Amino acid sequence: MGRTMTEELSAGEAARVLDELGGYEETVSTKMMGVTWMIWGIAIPGIFLTYGTGASWASQAGLGWLSAVFWVPWIAAAAFATRSLWRTLALAFSWDEEDASWITTVVYTGVFFFLAGGLWFTGLIQETNMLMLATTGLLTMLLGLFEPGDGIGLKKPTLLAGAFLVVTAIVLDVTWASTLAGSGLAAPSLTAAFAVFVAYFGLAAYHLARG
Repeated sequence: MGRTMTEELSAGEAARVLDELGGYEETVSTKMMGVTWMIWGIAIPGIFLTYGTGASWASQAGLGWLSAVFWVPWIAAAAFATRSLWRTLALAFSWDEEDASWITTVVYTGVFFFLAGGLWFTGLIQETNMLMLATTGLLTMLLGLFEPGDGIGLKKPTLLAGAFLVVTAIVLDVTWASTLAGSGLAAPSLTAAFAVFVAYFGLAAYHLARG
């Protein structure tokens, strides 16, 4: 006969159940981190493609000011999706969640522009899309440093993905991106979007497999 609901667990059994629950939470959290990378692996390439296809249109239509806010809907949608995902997980596991997701998004957006300004000031990268790609890589590496998990094992892929984006941006800027920029933004923006897509979905696959 199985144990009834009214019977008490022994101390050892209770510890085992709690340990199993903790392992399950870690597994689900890791998989949700993978889904999170997928969300941003769609949003950030979307920003590059929107600028690549929409900037010239906005300029020709006399709506050049729109270029300053093309990124906002993508970031807002990704932040909302991320918040909803982790809030659902928090409710499922009864975590004490502080609703600071929007603050986090604002902070990292500010860090992104700070890094972009620093790179622009150094003059290391000339083409705009490659500058933004390198900045995305630096921010990805920064996120890797603060990513939850034990030791460098979980953080290393994120750091490598960020480094991949930075190196890709520098190499392409030196070789052909700046030349192509003169004929239109489509090619550099498409390349930047593809690089982020590969890096972030690679991170997603790693986390989903690890979970």
